[in-house]
Amino acid sequence: MVSSNALFEAIKDFLVEEKQQGRILSTVDDLMHSFRRTQLEAPPTDELADKFGACIGRLESVGVVRRMSYGDYVLLRPELLDSYASSLVQAAKDEPDGLGFVKEDDALEGNFRIPKDERLTNPQQERILLNAVVQELLRREIALKEVTDREVDLIFPSQFTRERPDAPRLPGQDVVFTFDGHLYSIYSTLAVRLSHSRFFERHEMWHNSATYKADAGGLCGIAIREVEEGKGELALFYDESAIPLVRKQFEAYVVEHLQQRAGEVATRRVRRCGLCGYTIPDDLVRGRIERGKQKMTCPQCDDFVITLVDGPDEVGDVRPVVEQMNSNADARRDEDVAATTLRGKREAGDYDVFLCHNVKDKPQVLEIAQELEARGILPWLDVHDIQPGSRWQQEMAKGIEKSRSAAVLIGPAGPGPWHEAEMELINDWSARNRSRRVIPVILDGTESEPELPGFLRVWSTVDMRTADPDPIEQLIWGITGQHPRWA
Repeated sequence: MVSSNALFEAIKDFLVEEKQQGRILSTVDDLMHSFRRTQLEAPPTDELADKFGACIGRLESVGVVRRMSYGDYVLLRPELLDSYASSLVQAAKDEPDGLGFVKEDDALEGNFRIPKDERLTNPQQERILLNAVVQELLRREIALKEVTDREVDLIFPSQFTRERPDAPRLPGQDVVFTFDGHLYSIYSTLAVRLSHSRFFERHEMWHNSATYKADAGGLCGIAIREVEEGKGELALFYDESAIPLVRKQFEAYVVEHLQQRAGEVATRRVRRCGLCGYTIPDDLVRGRIERGKQKMTCPQCDDFVITLVDGPDEVGDVRPVVEQMNSNADARRDEDVAATTLRGKREAGDYDVFLCHNVKDKPQVLEIAQELEARGILPWLDVHDIQPGSRWQQEMAKGIEKSRSAAVLIGPAGPGPWHEAEMELINDWSARNRSRRVIPVILDGTESEPELPGFLRVWSTVDMRTADPDPIEQLIWGITGQHPRWA
């Protein structure tokens, strides 16, 4: 809530002026301190920090600024995200073999062509911006991440330049959808989500078609063509080994995707002869059905009776499978975004939480750290963040100072000597930084109620021994300040 319209206007005017003066990327704290120097009368620092953050959120909602996912960075020129994203997509399109990909390292390091007048001259700022660009492309499912033996690639299905020669008139066509909407955007997101569904594995891709190996066996495919501007056609095709259940699951997933992302969708079945392969023209099928005919003899070979209407459904409800496919696709997308976010946080030394623990509880602590990283939360942990040969006491103290919060984990082994030393540093750190949160965590296997040090008793505790509410979700809430329900 912003309680002062005058203050909001002053902050907005200040940020617009900073943009006009050429400021591109800065932290919230730096911007706030710069703003404070321009004001004769300003609220106390703690009060101003809350209102300044709220104002930035309001301005972000109307596209004036953009907050980055780590480091409290604010991009004052959000249009740069579009410029860099367009250049990266073009780099994928220019890939010599027509396979529409860019190495992830090249994308994150800016090793692709960008117009000189749009490129940032500050390398550190550019790396932060590039990380945000890759996150956005993965989040919007414009690109998918593929790990090979040698590298990690970002694949852009809509930027494949090699054409499948027989598309869209492919053998094995079963159904064709005509729809309104941006053809290649719909195709790209569908191709990515099918690749992440776990029920269908990406096989081959072209500019206008993609095939997938079904987990239950058989080959399924999609093919697109533009009918006219703003209207597209998407055909599904299968090989002979794709059983009816696989076909129905594949089709149901595509239908839901079109319903969510396209305008009006029209469906027509492809009716063909099972002997000679002749496809009955659509107008002939419609005419026969309008006259009450449900079957016809193949007009080409006269040896096969073609059914013109679908028979009773013998497969059953596939909605649970479609829901699981969507859940899998969402999870894979979030994992890819989280991995890119973590890479940026590591480079910036921006740790979300310091994990204070007894070395005897290390196995359980490592599991917690792994779950946090899967959600894009970067923990400071000695085994990951202390370089061999460095003075570990000094590195530990630096790790606490770099972290936004601290989780003090109490396990079956109880506090250890260095564990207690870390707690003393955390107590001093939290006293100096009122905005830093300390989260006591009782590890699984701890008997009865452990005796917490005095300074921990004022903080709400997360108990890993309980199942409800989910302790990991509770810990994430404590670290990020975002309730799982809100997320």
